[in-house]
Amino acid sequence: MSDKEKTKFVTLSRREVASKIFPDYDSRKAVSALTRWIQQDPILLSRLLKRGYRPRMRVFSPNIQRVLQKYIGY
Repeated sequence: MSDKEKTKFVTLSRREVASKIFPDYDSRKAVSALTRWIQQDPILLSRLLKRGYRPRMRVFSPNIQRVLQKYIGY
């Protein structure tokens, strides 16, 4: 089993997830970059919407995080 498959997901804020994906950015810039990425990628957006994603969500469920990890690979 790879490290990604062993990862346990807990509910995290959008800021926490964005900071994991963009570790070199400050938290505000990371959230903006993640939001832009989601908005500009129709495939990612449709997968997230199927899992319950809404554009103004402040907290990401484990299901949404799994989609992001699979798609983006953080």
